[in-house]
Amino acid sequence: MYGPSKLSNEELLMIILKTGTKKYSVKEISLNLLKQCNGLDNLKNMTINTLINIPGIGKIKAIELMAIIELSNRINENISISKVINCTSPQNIISYFNYLFKDKLQEEF
Repeated sequence: MYGPSKLSNEELLMIILKTGTKKYSVKEISLNLLKQCNGLDNLKNMTINTLINIPGIGKIKAIELMAIIELSNRINENISISKVINCTSPQNIISYFNYLFKDKLQEEF
């Protein structure tokens, strides 16, 4: 009724995961996933093997989550690239490179 921006992280994950299992509801899986990754920001750092080890998440759900994370990265990348192409200030360049390196767990040059 109010749009996707009004949904909680748990509710968005429930939509993405679609179904639960015999043992766990989709709500329980979503809550457990958020707990395991210590919030949505760390979801992008999880591996498929880590996701599969979360009760209720199998190989297919893990692959779907990884695909959504990659798609969101590409959307953000396209937004950042357009800022550099239309570079009007140093802040545009900082914004672009921030996107490239902000999620890295190790320093890169």
